[in-house]
Amino acid sequence: MKSIKQILLYLLLCLNILLVFLSLVSDKLVVPEWLSLMGRLHPVLLHFPLALMLVSILLYFFRGKLGIQQRSIFQLLFFLGALSAAATALLGLFLSTEGGYDENTLTRHQWSGVAISVLAYLVFLIYRQPSAERWLILTSTASMVVLVWGSHQGGVLTHGEDFLSFRSEKEEVPSVEITDTSMVYAALVEPVLRNKCYSCHNNQKSKGELVMTSVEQLLKGGKTGKLWVAGDPLNSHIVERLDLPEEDKKHMPPKGKAQVTKREQELIEAWIQSGADVSKRISDYPVQDSFRIFLARFIQKPASVAKSYGFAAASSSDIEAAQSPYCYISPVAAGSPALQVRFLIRSGFTVDLLKKLNGIRQQVVQINLANMPLKDEDVSLLREFQNLEILNLNGTDITEKGLEKLKENRALYSLALSNTKVAFSGFEQLAGSIPSLRQVYCWNTVMDSAGVTKLKTRNTRLNWYLGFVPDKNELLQLTTALLADNDFFVLGPKDSVRFKHPMPGAIIRYTLDGSAPDSLRSPAYSTPLHFTRATRVRTITVRPGWLTSDTTDHTFFVRSAFNPTFTRFVLPPDKNYTAQKEATLFDNRKGDPGNFREGFIGTKENPFELLCGFSESKQIGEVLVSTLKNTGSYIMPPQRVELWAGQDSVNMKKISEVIPVQPSQHQMNRIELQRLPVNGSYRYFRLKLLNVQKLPSWHDGRGTKGWVFLDEVFFN
Repeated sequence: MKSIKQILLYLLLCLNILLVFLSLVSDKLVVPEWLSLMGRLHPVLLHFPLALMLVSILLYFFRGKLGIQQRSIFQLLFFLGALSAAATALLGLFLSTEGGYDENTLTRHQWSGVAISVLAYLVFLIYRQPSAERWLILTSTASMVVLVWGSHQGGVLTHGEDFLSFRSEKEEVPSVEITDTSMVYAALVEPVLRNKCYSCHNNQKSKGELVMTSVEQLLKGGKTGKLWVAGDPLNSHIVERLDLPEEDKKHMPPKGKAQVTKREQELIEAWIQSGADVSKRISDYPVQDSFRIFLARFIQKPASVAKSYGFAAASSSDIEAAQSPYCYISPVAAGSPALQVRFLIRSGFTVDLLKKLNGIRQQVVQINLANMPLKDEDVSLLREFQNLEILNLNGTDITEKGLEKLKENRALYSLALSNTKVAFSGFEQLAGSIPSLRQVYCWNTVMDSAGVTKLKTRNTRLNWYLGFVPDKNELLQLTTALLADNDFFVLGPKDSVRFKHPMPGAIIRYTLDGSAPDSLRSPAYSTPLHFTRATRVRTITVRPGWLTSDTTDHTFFVRSAFNPTFTRFVLPPDKNYTAQKEATLFDNRKGDPGNFREGFIGTKENPFELLCGFSESKQIGEVLVSTLKNTGSYIMPPQRVELWAGQDSVNMKKISEVIPVQPSQHQMNRIELQRLPVNGSYRYFRLKLLNVQKLPSWHDGRGTKGWVFLDEVFFN
């Protein structure tokens, strides 16, 4: 028994020596991932030394009144308090290596923990000397003072400066009524970030070196770069983190904290898609803009402002008779008799669909015919809708002749004519023929600012919306070339790759060797591209008077010439990323680089190993492996790719090896091609992909393992 006590005493001494030493070199301290994870027990265990030390000291000083005379009880309590203090301080030190904390506050909290552990050890040693009562009082008092101060520093570290401040009432964030004039970021996006993100990303605690409590710091981003890519939510870091499984340690907000709801995530993604402007108001977006329409669900409109109508509601039988798969009918507001009609799918539209609305023509106040093949002679059918207020004819086939037939629509307030062939004379008619008309949308037509100025003199109450009018002296950047077939990444013998661009006169230039395309020397795309082997295609778009577009980067594969008779995982992939198991790799369906949860096989703890066999030996020219690169989600190119082959599944030799290039910084998500040449005829093949064992120093997961993901294997 005496030897056990001596061992425990030495253990306590060693823990304190280790704690002091590691604290002195904490700025250079790097611990393995499992030890960093153990550090997360720090907030769980810290209550033990707090309670044990306070209770044991109080019990000792009041032992006479409580009638406690046995010294062994206090010796045990003081020892447990000292041991738990040392263990808790060490775990806190390991936790601090994850980063993201205010350095000054962290230093104060760290050294207060060291001081508590050392003082607890001294209290225990002094108690073993019965004659050192005076020193016991001094060290006990000092430990209690440091305990309170250090606990406060821990509270500041995790909850902010006002953790222990005394306020007479709870601080509440006032609710803000959302209207057309509200700032989109301040009124809608920022409250989501405040409620779900600020606790980990503030000036006191900046996880990943990201501070979100001010617009300037938010736009700056964190250790992994910018938080979003304006116009591209799928490749935005914030969306990638939200999309990760909640069990993933990189999922944000962390598991156990209030999560972002589906509605909130849709708002964030739509805002990023719209350009992520932190200064725009809702009213700054065009009325017909998809984001403006999306925001309508958040606007709080008092019931008293809803327009009332003098007509009765249409019967359900009349509405049902007018409905069709190509015509959607709904009320303009809850409880309102007024109806809105939207026509869908251009190829399914006929004028008979308009005629079927005759039974509800009195209740229809809004009609959306955008992009339908409506002709001038069909417009006469709209005269029947005498209560029609909003009419959308964008992209239809009408001309100024059709507009003449709208003069009898005396309730018409808003008319959209963008992307039509209406001549200037047609717009002149509108300026004086329909007194109720107040809004005309006419971008991408013959109308320009000079024409608007001219027509304003005839009707000053009419507002003309031209959309974006570029400065003639300003150079704008072209958008990238588009694929005519977005899902066509695995090509058959007769398939080809086709690009397109909506800008007339734009020239698409491309390369097939992986090099960056040149605006002058690279070949110009004119006819579809046909490939007999896997090829990486990079494109840019150029046009005189415009800035060159960004570069697109696509990899196209050719269907396997040989399909294995059987396949089997040698080592199991991660259970969360198995897709359709081995069949996933031979289904000729490419995965989406922005959504690695579907269509990909992923592994981290083990290398990826796949055994494939054929019914007889095959003369294979090459084996191609399609892998994913998504650096923000720790998915890296394989560290090494090996191909083994033989005539049986046991006796194999390595016949090919590839060492992929690793990124030196965060990059856009993309599919990469790993090409393994084969020289010979074999029946069995074994494919091995080794994942990155230590992420590089520039990565926020530095030192930990990376993931390897793949979605297709081709034998050609």
